[in-house]
Parts: sequence; C-alpha cells; structure tokens
Amino acid sequence: MDWDYIIVGGGTTGCVLANRLSANSQHKVLLLEAGGKNNSLLIKIPTAQGNALEKPQYTWQYQLEADETRHGKKEIWPTGKGLGGGSAINGMLFIQGLPEDYDHWASLGNQGWGYKDILPYEKKVRDMVLGEGAGKLRYQHPLVTAFINTSCMLGFDAKIRSVSQKNGRRNSSASAYLDPIKHRKNLTVLTNVVVTRLLLKNNVAIGVEYREQRTIKQAFCNKEVILSASTLANPKILMLSGIGPREELKKHGIPVIHELKGVGKNLQEHPAFLLSYLTNVPTIRSELMITKLLYNLSRWFFKGNGPLTTPVAQGIALINTNFTSTSPTVFLEFTALEFKLANQSTVEKPAPTVMFAPILCRPEARGYVSLASNNPLDMPKIHYQFFSSENDVKNLVDALKITRKICSTSPLSSYLIKEKTPGLNIQTNEEMINYIKETGVRSFHNAGSCRMGNDELAVVDDKLRVHGIKNLRIADCSIMPTIVSVNPMVTTLTIGEKCADLILAQTA
Repeated sequence: MDWDYIIVGGGTTGCVLANRLSANSQHKVLLLEAGGKNNSLLIKIPTAQGNALEKPQYTWQYQLEADETRHGKKEIWPTGKGLGGGSAINGMLFIQGLPEDYDHWASLGNQGWGYKDILPYEKKVRDMVLGEGAGKLRYQHPLVTAFINTSCMLGFDAKIRSVSQKNGRRNSSASAYLDPIKHRKNLTVLTNVVVTRLLLKNNVAIGVEYREQRTIKQAFCNKEVILSASTLANPKILMLSGIGPREELKKHGIPVIHELKGVGKNLQEHPAFLLSYLTNVPTIRSELMITKLLYNLSRWFFKGNGPLTTPVAQGIALINTNFTSTSPTVFLEFTALEFKLANQSTVEKPAPTVMFAPILCRPEARGYVSLASNNPLDMPKIHYQFFSSENDVKNLVDALKITRKICSTSPLSSYLIKEKTPGLNIQTNEEMINYIKETGVRSFHNAGSCRMGNDELAVVDDKLRVHGIKNLRIADCSIMPTIVSVNPMVTTLTIGEKCADLILAQTA
C-alpha cells in the first residue's frame, strides 16, 4: 500500500501533523513511532514526571560525550520516547516563545517566521491544548505565591503559567491531537517501529525503511515524508540515508547521496543549575509521603485536583541580568518540591526544601550530533561543551546572585531558613563559577541540529523542505536556528501546525 504522507516520529510535532494531514479523508497518512503508546500512570500523573524521566520505556537514554567544561563529565540526555514524545515527559509549562525569538528567525532570512506570522499558529495550539477549561493549575502551594509576589516586587516578570493538563492529567500532544482522531480510517499509527533510513530515488524521498521487531519493512509515499524524530534522532536518520557532512558519512562507509554540511551541527541546549533552601513550612513533598499519598491519589483520580497535579516547576520569573538589553537572559523556575534529576543521587531526606533553577535563555554554546556507526540500532554521539562561552557563564553567575536577592527579600525570605545549596560559603565569582560548572545540568530542551536557513550550513528552507531533496521536510525542535528563550514545547507544537499548513497549501 502506498501512502500520501509518512510521518517519522509520533512525538510532540508528529502528533500535530498526523491530526492535520489526515483531516482530509482523501489523504492516507502513516505515523511511525519508535516508542510505545505511553498509557502509563507515570505519564498521566503530573508529579510523576521525574520517575518517567529515569525509565527507558519512556525516554531515549542518549549518552553525552565527555564535557571538558565540566571536568570531563558524561551524562545521559533523556528525550521523549513513545506517542507524545517530549510532551509526554516534560514539565508541562505552557509558555509561548518570546516575540524577539521569532523576529530573530525572520531577520535571518526565514520568511513567514516572524512573531506576527506565528501568532495564528500559537492560537491553534492554545485552542487544542488549553481549550475547554484545560490548562489551569489546579493546586498552588503558598510558597509559590510568595515567590511570585517577591519577584514582582523586585521588578521581574513573574506569574503562574498555564500548564498542558486537562482535568488534572497531562495533556500531551498525543492526548490533545491524536487521541480524538484515532477513529480516522485514513490514519495508521504504528508504535515500536524504528525507522532505519529514508528511501530516496534521484534525490526524491519516496518512502522509508523501518524495523518492526526483527523484520525490515518498507513504506512508500506519493507526496511527502516528514521527519519529526527529534533533535538528536533526525541527524542520525539523515546521515544513515546518505544526507549529511561528506567526511562523517565516508568515515562510516555510507555512500553520499547529498552533501549537507549542517546536518547535526548547531546543537543547542538551555544550561541550568540548582539552588535549594530549607523552609519553615511543609512543602509538596510532605503530601507525597505514604501517610497522605493514597488520599491524594484518590483526589487526583476522582476529582483531578490536589498536589499530584503539580508540575515540577510551579512559578516562573523572567530575569534580565544584562541591563543594556530589554530581553530576559534567564528564566528562573521555582518549585516547592525537592527533586532529583536522572543520574543524580537521591534526595537525602524529606526535610522541607524548595528549589530554584536559573536557566539561560539564549546560550552561545553550540554542539553537534555525529554517528557512532552505520548501524541504525546504535545511538548517535552527542557532543556538547556546556560552558564553553564566557558570556553564558557570566549570565549564570549573575542569575545566582539575583536568585539569592529574591530569597533574601520578603515575603519569600520569611519562609526560608537556610541556603542548602550551594551554601553561603560560596561567595566569590570564582567560587560561583566552580559551583555552576560542577553542578550544572541540562534542561531537556535540545534544539537546532537541522536548522532552518538559506546558507551552506542550513538543512531546511523556510518552508521546512530539506535542501537538495524533494518531498522531504523536517518539523520539530531541530529546525530552530536559535533555541527559543523559554520552555520549547509550545513552539514545537507551533512548528507542527505551521508545517501542516505549508504542506496542505501546496496540495490545495
């Protein structure tokens, strides 16, 4: 059977495309997802996010190569696996990209990607994800209010944000876009199938090869293949198909079908670090103790409210550490719940603790994705030197100082007993830099490895068409020329909406 459209990856963007492209019953659409269906309670319960991040059935456990800016540190970069992709495991914050993010993309020559151009697509996303009363935070700890009020008093843009939830349950792109249209006879969704390469003929995408269990199969299309497999997987699939930097392909014995020097380059991530404070009031963790957990679980299940509906970050403040600019340089996330990240030691004890995560909006650091081998089942190599930019480090040091100022200001200060990490023994700039480099973490926001543009390192044009290959587009975080300043989920959904319109406009 030939399809009209084949979508590679049922993640955040892939579900949007599946919905929009199959709306016309004449279009036969195939959606291929390497992970599962993601029906677990660990996906549905918002507070369970940290548990899902650690489990291979819900995340791809990519290995970062040694980061010399963090003393040779190696770590796992988990990315979303299964229907919904990153939107099934993320922090659920519904934050639109800033106007200057999109206008910068347009200034690079990407027509139709300015803020005013993007607004109609953001509205579509909002209607789908937050429609019918969804999106409201259903449980708010008093400490969150104190954080918001204190940040506003100091002149920062702080507020309670909407969340991608419906009835207290995570509303991933699979829930919002895919579940309501599963009945469509012209849409086929296959899970647990791994795309091994694109099928090309005379530089035209005609289908894909994929592995289902131990069987290699092929699917062919009449119109287009859309690659939405993620920032880290898209370059791998392209290079295995003979599309990418010539030297990288030759190194692994892959015939060069079309040289694209920028495939895998321009990798970006929001660097962050954590501060924690002991507090004199119970935090959300006290609601997760066994004595209260069953009660709160029943509240979540039957009423869709209570502390189990809490996303990891409950309050956000946009902070400008560079007073010569009008744009924020850091977004500060606050949580009244101490947590551990994947690959880190467990939380020591349930002493009431709150946490702050200063996250850099627009990092200068860049990395790249390369192949480990020509075996489709091998993970790609991830190369990223987090703190290779002095400006990035300086802005994070300034963010540490500003976070301390917020914590020493009333009303928030009246709830805080002691700075737990980094601790008040860390005072000089050099000490702060060392702390940030030793404890710095990623934000699970990787982007940019197949960037949009019109120069020799661009992979797609502003219609998201792969340069030099017909009937092939890319649509997800990987096409971002520069990473958006905030959590990228809304922008990623927006890219899906716009890509669908671009495709359908061509067939109208």
